[in-house]
Amino acid sequence: MQHDEFVASAYNYLPEVLGQARIAKNLILNDTSTREGEQASDVSLGVEGKLTLIRKLAEVGVPQVQGGYPGKSKTDRELVRRVRDEGLNVKVEAIASLMFDNWREEVDASLDAGPDVLGLQYGVSDIRLQYAHKVTRQEMLAKAAEGVRYARGRGALIKFSPTDTTRADLGFLKEVCATVLDAGADRIGISDTAGAMAPAGMKYLVGSIVDAFDVPIQVHCHNDYGLALANTLAGIEAGAQIVDVTVNGLGERTGNASLDEVVIALKLFYGVDLGIKTELLKELSDLMSELTGVPVSPYKPLVGEDAFAHKLDQHIKWMLINPRLYECIPPEAVGNRTKVAIGKYTGKFAIQYKLGQMGIEASEEQVAAIKEEIELEAIRKKSGLTDTEFLRIVERVRRG
Repeated sequence: MQHDEFVASAYNYLPEVLGQARIAKNLILNDTSTREGEQASDVSLGVEGKLTLIRKLAEVGVPQVQGGYPGKSKTDRELVRRVRDEGLNVKVEAIASLMFDNWREEVDASLDAGPDVLGLQYGVSDIRLQYAHKVTRQEMLAKAAEGVRYARGRGALIKFSPTDTTRADLGFLKEVCATVLDAGADRIGISDTAGAMAPAGMKYLVGSIVDAFDVPIQVHCHNDYGLALANTLAGIEAGAQIVDVTVNGLGERTGNASLDEVVIALKLFYGVDLGIKTELLKELSDLMSELTGVPVSPYKPLVGEDAFAHKLDQHIKWMLINPRLYECIPPEAVGNRTKVAIGKYTGKFAIQYKLGQMGIEASEEQVAAIKEEIELEAIRKKSGLTDTEFLRIVERVRRG
């Protein structure tokens, strides 16, 4: 997708706007669909399904994926090993928890699977420490340091994720980061585990950690209030180097930042090209839907069937003159297509366009009659019309 193929607001590129962003030179996209996506309420993927998805992610150009919990799940352990055995061009991150009594066994099993990155988790907010883990701050610090020392130097980079980061005390969070880095951690994860952050807060928090520690920072945002994409971009603006995404945004509760939306937003608004084959994004979305059985909303940005659908007649007239009037990017850039919808507000330009597609000629009077029948039928159905229903009306009007 070349720059001249899209027409976004010029305000995005003003020095006063872009100059405030500290975007890392080599951003890493980490797809967590085969872990976080499977935590969606009605999703369960076997090893073969996950491998199919990871193969597609590798084809699309995603550089890193998350292989689940090899220390908890035999299938996740097999998945990580098979990704390695197939030689897929992706790095694999595994997750292990430090808050349980058997944490050493979990770390051992995770590392035995051969991941490139091991993410160690321990809640850091006071509400987590008090009600979930039932430990003091000092006890949490000690366990975090012990876990990192136990895992380091065994073939994987160590990421430490103080989960529920966005509800943690900043002073204590910095103490945790300093402690685990001294113990040998290579990366720090910032997780909006409960979807509790607004973009301005995310930018402040990530920026504070970026300023304090010279290591890669990874952000993981949940979509409980529809802010996962905005918070992810805010984290990137603040200097995060690794960002978690999922295909179609599937994840725990309301999900996470959607891979396609992050990729295109970075390209469209920041001029950042992650090397993703964007023309395969709809294909990837459709595959995720097929594997999980979770349908994609037709109105989902970018990859939904109606993401580039136009209905109001004047919009269609202008869109046919220049698609960039209503489409900031060509739908083909993400593997989608422009669609002219037929419904209550359909007018003569849409009708003439559809007739032209079907190779049908009609007089002005017939077009006006078709318009009236379409409106009546759409109101009766309480929905738009299919091409078959449109054609039925056309044939009825042409027969008189």
